[in-house]
Amino acid sequence: MKRNLLLTTGLLMAATMAQAQTTVNVETAGTLSEKIGNDEKTQITSLKITGELNGTDFILLRDMAGIDLDNVPTDGKLATLDLSGARIVAGGEPYYTNYVTNTDFYTSDDVIGKCLFFDCGKLETIKLPASATAISDSAFMRCDALADVSIPETVRSIGSYAFAETAMTSFTFPEGIMPAEGVFSGCGRLTSVTLPEGCTAIPDDAFSGTSLSGINLPEGIRTIGADAFSGAPIKSLECPASLKEIGQAAFFMCGELETVKFNDGLETIRSSAFSYCEKLESVEIPNSVTTLEGCFSNCTGLKEAVLPEGLTTIDDAMFDRCSKLESVNIPAGIRRIGDTAFQNNMMLAGVTLPKGLESIGDNAFYNCISIESLEIPESVTTLGESCFDGCEGITSLHVPGNVKTIPTSAFGNMYYLEDLTIGEGITTIGEMAFISCESLMTLKFPSTLTSIGFAAFAYNMLAEVYVNAATPPACDATTFATWESDTPEGCILYVPEGAGQAYAEADVWKNFTIEENTATNIAGTTADKAVETARYGIDGRKLQQPARGINIIRMSDGTKRKVVVGQP
Repeated sequence: MKRNLLLTTGLLMAATMAQAQTTVNVETAGTLSEKIGNDEKTQITSLKITGELNGTDFILLRDMAGIDLDNVPTDGKLATLDLSGARIVAGGEPYYTNYVTNTDFYTSDDVIGKCLFFDCGKLETIKLPASATAISDSAFMRCDALADVSIPETVRSIGSYAFAETAMTSFTFPEGIMPAEGVFSGCGRLTSVTLPEGCTAIPDDAFSGTSLSGINLPEGIRTIGADAFSGAPIKSLECPASLKEIGQAAFFMCGELETVKFNDGLETIRSSAFSYCEKLESVEIPNSVTTLEGCFSNCTGLKEAVLPEGLTTIDDAMFDRCSKLESVNIPAGIRRIGDTAFQNNMMLAGVTLPKGLESIGDNAFYNCISIESLEIPESVTTLGESCFDGCEGITSLHVPGNVKTIPTSAFGNMYYLEDLTIGEGITTIGEMAFISCESLMTLKFPSTLTSIGFAAFAYNMLAEVYVNAATPPACDATTFATWESDTPEGCILYVPEGAGQAYAEADVWKNFTIEENTATNIAGTTADKAVETARYGIDGRKLQQPARGINIIRMSDGTKRKVVVGQP
């Protein structure tokens, strides 16, 4: 009975200690462990300390708040810590060791040291010493239960990632203290921030991963850093007149962002600044912007964009996968359109390329299935691979001779392309350049052409091929392949007068029906009474009789006709 009474009394004392605040005065720095024993340190939930504390004391405090010197979680339960009557002094053992860099951290006079409470997962509330002058980098980082920090007026600076990944819900920057890099990064409960007067920059990663639904950017802000608000549910953004630069991924994956009002005077928007802002429907970039990197990729709700007139480049991935984009201007001064700039813009119906354009990058307009007309300026000298691959709505195309080389898959899968002109001056047509252009029935090659690559014109409905080169261009066995053979059945090859023998002896070309160009068989000449000699389906297979759908009819004069056969 007596033993049970003692046990009950001990439990009550432990419970009382856990609930009530424990007050300790440390007369000599480094002696906190003499005031709090091993049995007590795991029971105390609320603690007030007066006196001086050094690194040795903070080893114990960190242990009580959930993490030991080896960065291993403990049974400590310290949730509330009042240091307002204490002072941090230099000396003692290192309170924290970064085992990745093998760096020890020691206390300094009146400084909340670097990583002082790093990863103290039990800490919820803290009052800092009244004498504190600075909060160092990562001081409270990963204190994921910390929601309340009392900062004295003596503090003059807050370091990078000081409160990252904590449970803080709101914060007002004290006068004169500017936000630092990553200061509230990963604070998923942070919904309100008030920036200080005189703030000129939002540093990199400062508020990424927070729950800020809005932010008031005061006049005077000149730069917004990389990832500054990435992942935050901000609904609208109004840029102050002073703003000059928006950094890389500054608003990346702000999935609730609906409206952005850019300021006149803005000069630079870095790559991915607004990527994955899926609710953003329209943007108008002021003419003051001279550096515009690929910043709107994967904005799947974006319908309209207005670019500044002074641009010379549309950067890589500018509107990549903006699947609802319907309207965008391409300024007259554009010289280069970058890789994947308009890739998978499936609603983009019209594009006007400026006359001074010189280069179109890889996959620049890949799978823009709604584009129906395309005029490539004569100024273009470079085309990227798959630049217009999958633009199935285009029916007529001229490739200017200044290009010299048509690269791999440049114009593949243009299912309705019927009229193709390959400009004089082009020497090389790359692999699969026009593969599966299923409506293409006539080809005219320039005299400058020297080689045609693998499957360049495979799976097309070719009936006539005109080559103006006296020397047969080098071909691959699959260059003109159909589903049934290496060359289109019955296709007539027209070659320059006197070149027939050379083509008859050349690989691939010798498989065609070869005719030398004369005044009576040049392209466009037809007989008065041509009759049907063969019929094919849209897939290239020969038909024995008319079949429902599109039929390709070969005529006795060598021409082909496309007819639509209805329900019998």
